[in-house]
Amino acid sequence: MTELDQNFLSISRTLAQFEHYWRESPYQVQQPRWMQSNPSLAQQCLNLTDSQLPLLEANPEALQQWLAPHLPGVDALLSRVEPDWASQRPVALPSHWHVGIPGRKKTQIEKFAQCFTPMQPHLIDWCCGKGHLGRTLAHAHELTASGLEINPQLCAVGETARGGKAPVMVLHQTDVLDDQALARVAAALPHGSHAVALHACGDLHRRLVQWAAAENLPALSLVPCCYPLWLKHKTFAPLSALAQQHDLGLTRDDLNLAVQEVVTASAKQQQQLFQLNAWRLGFDQLQRDCTGRDEYLATPSLPKSALGWGFKAVCQHLARARNIQLPSDSQWHHYQQQGELRWRQVRRLQLVSQGFRRLLELWLLHDLALCLRQGGYHVALSRFCEREITPRNLLINAKR
Repeated sequence: MTELDQNFLSISRTLAQFEHYWRESPYQVQQPRWMQSNPSLAQQCLNLTDSQLPLLEANPEALQQWLAPHLPGVDALLSRVEPDWASQRPVALPSHWHVGIPGRKKTQIEKFAQCFTPMQPHLIDWCCGKGHLGRTLAHAHELTASGLEINPQLCAVGETARGGKAPVMVLHQTDVLDDQALARVAAALPHGSHAVALHACGDLHRRLVQWAAAENLPALSLVPCCYPLWLKHKTFAPLSALAQQHDLGLTRDDLNLAVQEVVTASAKQQQQLFQLNAWRLGFDQLQRDCTGRDEYLATPSLPKSALGWGFKAVCQHLARARNIQLPSDSQWHHYQQQGELRWRQVRRLQLVSQGFRRLLELWLLHDLALCLRQGGYHVALSRFCEREITPRNLLINAKR
């Protein structure tokens, strides 16, 4: 049994053992079951001050240490299975290479380039957007590149952004989830390419893993992201045989938990987040009382403009979306206060499930890596950049 197998099985066993700590969201379940089985942890969460709480929300390492006495073995396992840092080396890029690339994305691409070792003279930039990643790697390593992107506007912009002496990068407008469309484009690509993807979302990166193995691509470098996106079914279906044998039955909500992290947020953004969540939870309590059903009701996302509507209008909007008749004399102020109190409680209680975010993400990452190994690849996992640059910093390198 390889280290990859052992790590995956350890992660699986631990997630199964502590399932009730991360399965039930306090946003949906007002009293998660773990509060009864571990009352000291519940009290520790609820006793947090407003100044202590954001420090734990913003620092996964501090959160793990804070939770460790109540969740034996979890912190030690995470330290053991967290991938090592990728080897980095300086890359020579022309001064204009980053024109048109947003600052954080620029840094992510630069870090990826410093870790990248090309295995073939041609790159395939999967779900490439404007082609920034492929073009940068082509600059750095004197390669040619092709980009696959569904959005024709992004393709058009990317085709004009070749930057002087940069190697030509051809962008192909195609839907990689459409087998026939992908086959047509693949037939025109150079034989034996190195596929790359930086933050390909959900089924888009799962499709890349399957396609690379089926096409016998020599090499693949992938940074997955946003695991719930493009998911065809309510329950996640693992790709690898080992993950299928130890299937956790992950739902879309579970996948959301794996990536539910914001690295930086301004004070204004934090206040907006507080307001919208408090209003949604205030409506949740109102609909429970109106319908007589003490259960969470999923509602549509709210536009940013909802911040200007006020609590009453937000409740009426959500009620219409779910065909609920609200009493005209609803105690709006009371439910608004209830929502604010609940959001304060939810933020504290959800620290517990947040303590399992990285293990869930590593479970998903290992499933991809194991699938590639089944396809005949030698696979290496690493971290390509610091969490402050992006929390989705896990890199899969696979080669035949």
